[in-house]
Amino acid sequence: MIADTCPSATLPGAHIERVTKVGAKRSLGPGAINREVIPPTGLPSSSPFILLVEDFIAPQDGLHEHPHRGLETVTLVLSGEMEHVDHLGDHGISVAGDVQWMTAGRGIIHGGRPANGTNVNVLQLWLNLPEKQRHAIPGTRHQQRAQARLETSDDMTMHVYGEGPQQWSEYPMSLRDIASVDGGEMTVTLPAGRTFLYAVTGQATIGGRKTVAGEVIQLAVSTSQTAIAIKAQANSRIVAYSGQPIDEPVIVGGPFVAGSEEELRQAFADFRHGKIVQSDDLRSP
Repeated sequence: MIADTCPSATLPGAHIERVTKVGAKRSLGPGAINREVIPPTGLPSSSPFILLVEDFIAPQDGLHEHPHRGLETVTLVLSGEMEHVDHLGDHGISVAGDVQWMTAGRGIIHGGRPANGTNVNVLQLWLNLPEKQRHAIPGTRHQQRAQARLETSDDMTMHVYGEGPQQWSEYPMSLRDIASVDGGEMTVTLPAGRTFLYAVTGQATIGGRKTVAGEVIQLAVSTSQTAIAIKAQANSRIVAYSGQPIDEPVIVGGPFVAGSEEELRQAFADFRHGKIVQSDDLRSP
């Protein structure tokens, strides 16, 4: 047991289950570096989240198109501008503070690159889908920062994405982007389910534990809303992800997520034979 906190008189305190550290930076090719925040290992203990990577991309040509199936991706632009295109005809530019929600579902081919000569820093989450939703119709939705709920308290701001009347993801989850100057503090209400917080920059006390940039605070699964106190000791940015665990078999292979080896083999076979996307999904060449 690492910590128990009770920052609110009306909500139970979130329980810190474990603390991990972001992985080392690795080169993906000219101008592209990333690091794993949540690796795709021990999937039952991170469900519904499969992995989280932080990308650093320099301006370069090429949309680097690639396929996905069986999951959703949730991409928060920390800085810069990111262009996106997919086989459905969706095309747009996400700027700092925007979130792109992409349902791969039964199959999508997409790509992205920095726009307008900017250096890009993004967080991309892979979100699992239950078996009954794994073959959902693919699509991409762009949530601008102005469309997120804003909460403020004592020199700290929090933008909440994925909650509200509009459905942003096929499988419900939410994202909290928390920024603060030194001394800022807030008691954050978290939904039921699993939550982890990634300290992107700075240092802060989270749930009574001193945390520095590059650490990941993983909370125990809760059956109801909880609360956690955050106080910054420097200019800080913390991103929190919340979602309900999925109690189903799941495996990952390259860009595909499946419930069985047979399903995964089929995804690779479909890709080799040009069948990873459905003809009736197409809206443009």
